[in-house]
Amino acid sequence: METIKNIVKRVFYIIERIEILFAGIGLLTVTLLIFAQVLNRYWLGLPIMWLENLALHIFVWTIIMTLVITTAREHHAKVELSNEVILKNKPIAQNIHRLIIVIVSIVTICIFLPIARTYMIWGLRYPEYDTLIRWMSLGWARTLHFIAYILIILHLLRIAGREVTLLVKTLQVKSQVKEE
Repeated sequence: METIKNIVKRVFYIIERIEILFAGIGLLTVTLLIFAQVLNRYWLGLPIMWLENLALHIFVWTIIMTLVITTAREHHAKVELSNEVILKNKPIAQNIHRLIIVIVSIVTICIFLPIARTYMIWGLRYPEYDTLIRWMSLGWARTLHFIAYILIILHLLRIAGREVTLLVKTLQVKSQVKEE
């Protein structure tokens, strides 16, 4: 059982590293493209319009990837007041609250997943190209959107599994204390 846990942990570690790599490359690329655009426009006086459009596309993809990363690291916006103030010194209630937040997040993403899938399939079936960057298929953005949803669900399931394990351990400790 421990080896399966280690394998799953390793797989998620690799997935997170790939996500971070894509986000980092995206950010670096956007920075370089904008820098080149500024040099071309203000120093050389030769603005290249498609550079700006390409930077915008890559920026949007990078933002979507950072949403996946923040979900994996649990740094997304969440309501902490109830956990920190109202449920203070109530570990079981805190565990249940965290688990409910994750379950609601999973359900919400699952509601939008079929829409994202349909949007992705439509984008792949009927390719649309950017007006300034003729080779830039917008179907890739739609596909990335769907993949980001899948990655977010995977991370939330991992977090939910951890929260269930913590809740079970907390309940076991509490029952052992009552027995003594």
